[in-house]
Amino acid sequence: MPSSLQNLVINGCPYLDFPTQQQHKSLQSISIFNSCYSLTFFPLASFPNLNTLSISSCINLRALGAKDPTSASNSASSLRALTIASCPSLGSFPTLEMVAPHLEYLLIRECPEIESFFEGGLPPNLRELQIQHCEKLVKYLASMDLHDQYLTRLDIQHPYDNIKSFPMDGSLPASLETLNLRAFPSLEILDCKGLDHLQRLLIEHCPRMQDVAGESFPASMSMLCFSGPSLLKERFQTNDNLILSKMSHVRNIRVDGVWISEGEFS
Repeated sequence: MPSSLQNLVINGCPYLDFPTQQQHKSLQSISIFNSCYSLTFFPLASFPNLNTLSISSCINLRALGAKDPTSASNSASSLRALTIASCPSLGSFPTLEMVAPHLEYLLIRECPEIESFFEGGLPPNLRELQIQHCEKLVKYLASMDLHDQYLTRLDIQHPYDNIKSFPMDGSLPASLETLNLRAFPSLEILDCKGLDHLQRLLIEHCPRMQDVAGESFPASMSMLCFSGPSLLKERFQTNDNLILSKMSHVRNIRVDGVWISEGEFS
């Protein structure tokens, strides 16, 4: 590749070989979509100045970095944003705290074999985390102690019938400002105690969601959005006094795209 190349996009080239042995210090952004089916290990160390990496539909990708996920040769110290989607063979995730210490944004979608974030937990500078259609990874996340993390946005989509309360045995970061829960078919209770900075909560297609733990929603909350069916939405719409008292301080409520003013439910 040209030595001055900074941005690389590969789309719809399944038989293209991807370079894994050379150093490419100029590259800052790489996007690979439905391409490079021969790629089984993405060589993070070959791109020391990479800021943004997006990999989607690389069906044979098994790991990021070297074949040994604990290897010191895994290095992406400049990486700020990482998106991994529709990689059914990806099962080995690097120690992100060591490999990408400055990572701020992470999206993982439709990677069913990822079971955990490996050792070390989440990177210390991670601010936004999105996990969609990753059954094993969401269950792992729900059992993690995330209280000391500094996430400000957490967005999870989990259309699997196995989580009744969230988090399960773990805790959410006290720094959270936005929490989006999408398509939890069995979710009944949300525990948002200790989320003293939470401002926005979205509950989307969680049909059995009926309550939040504790006496009220976080005092910091200013926006609550319902989309699709949920028992909690029904309790709000039928003027359930217990639910109305828990959300009486929330100034902005949206139900299926329609904003409800404070005076309509106070």
